Amino acid sequence: MLSERQLLILKTIVRNYIGTAKPIGSSSLVKEGQLPFSSATIRNEMGILEQQGFIEKTHSSSGRVPSEQGYRYYVDFLVGKMAIHPTDMQVIQQLFTHDYVEMEELIRKSATILADLTNYTAIVLGPNLQLNRLASFQLIPIGERQVVAILVTTSGHVENHRFTLEAAVSPTDIERVVNILNDKLVNLPLSDIKMRLPREVNQLLKQQTNEFDAIQQLLQNVFHQTPQEKIVFSGQSHILNQPEFSQTAQIRDVIKLLEQRDDVFELVNDVPEGINVMIGEEISNDLFKDFSLITSTYKVDNQKAGVIALLGPTRMSYDHSIQVIDEVSKDLSRFLTTRYDEGNIN
Repeated sequence: MLSERQLLILKTIVRNYIGTAKPIGSSSLVKEGQLPFSSATIRNEMGILEQQGFIEKTHSSSGRVPSEQGYRYYVDFLVGKMAIHPTDMQVIQQLFTHDYVEMEELIRKSATILADLTNYTAIVLGPNLQLNRLASFQLIPIGERQVVAILVTTSGHVENHRFTLEAAVSPTDIERVVNILNDKLVNLPLSDIKMRLPREVNQLLKQQTNEFDAIQQLLQNVFHQTPQEKIVFSGQSHILNQPEFSQTAQIRDVIKLLEQRDDVFELVNDVPEGINVMIGEEISNDLFKDFSLITSTYKVDNQKAGVIALLGPTRMSYDHSIQVIDEVSKDLSRFLTTRYDEGNIN
């Protein structure tokens, strides 16, 4: 259990190091008048904080820097509950005053604003497309045994994929398939369609088409090929501007990390609801050991729809970043819920 004095010293060390990226010594804290204690007292307390694992010594300086444990304690217990800065609030609110025709435009601009306001790398995972409903379905023959399936959702998202049929299917049968699916499946959530196909569609297809087996296999392939959520990055160069990553080898590692889109997708896609902060080795990927990741989920009609995230050094400004990401996620949830209910976003 840390004393009030130790808490104040730890908070000051963390905030100073976040701001300067330079190891903190007791004399510098006294000179700058940030703490009402003597240099000897601060030095003694810093020794206790080091023994308990909250701060650590660097190889190149006599000063101390926060450890991962120190950052964890700071985030869990010492991050201030301050209101977001009015200028940041104005920029965020401006984002949601536009009428967006395409969902991807909103996701892209959200990522840009997150990166610009924080100077970290922003990652936005677009809404879970399985929450969308089917608006229309088309099959277009492009050869004797090849078709393009076009699936349009009520949010305006379009998926199209080419498939090879197990047997040739006549244009008449293809037209019947399209009519049956649009009659039976339109306005159903994509997540429900896989279950409804055998119950409500297959019997009709069997009665009204000649190549049922080939058609059944085609539709299983179409609706089991889950539409992929969009992942958008912004501000990748911000990481390279951090002093922690100024060496050539470190820059190479950072670039490699940003190229691992699938790894990043899996990392941010599987986070709990609300705001979460992962620091260093808490992130289950060796490439992220020198980073912190702040994530926040956003919702549509109280269902988790997607994730926004900020990636930066462990020395990131947690107070400000949490404020910004929290406000963006709340406003994004309200905006999307309204637009989805009204059917005004594609």
